[in-house]
Amino acid sequence: MRCWNTESAPEIKTRAQVKNLLSWAKISPDQGAVMKRPKRNHMAAFKAKVALAALKDDKTLAELAEKFDVHANQISQWKAQLLEAATGVFLTPGKSARASGPA
Repeated sequence: MRCWNTESAPEIKTRAQVKNLLSWAKISPDQGAVMKRPKRNHMAAFKAKVALAALKDDKTLAELAEKFDVHANQISQWKAQLLEAATGVFLTPGKSARASGPA
């Protein structure tokens, strides 16, 4: 991170100066000094494990999010995907086309 001597630090009076200073330091105004986590690609087995844990309803989404280190919204999406695809498990190959709806 860039730094300067406090004696030579610029005087900040306006929002534009703050934005300019933050861009100089490569920090967005919304982000503050918090670093963004790099995008993670989760394996299908991990997603299934998390979604099944969410289906059990013995823990809250917040507890599951902390346990598995993913956002609660992501858990909700995986749970919805699992429920949506669950009917496909019980379909026979010939019925899968008819179950998807009228052609």
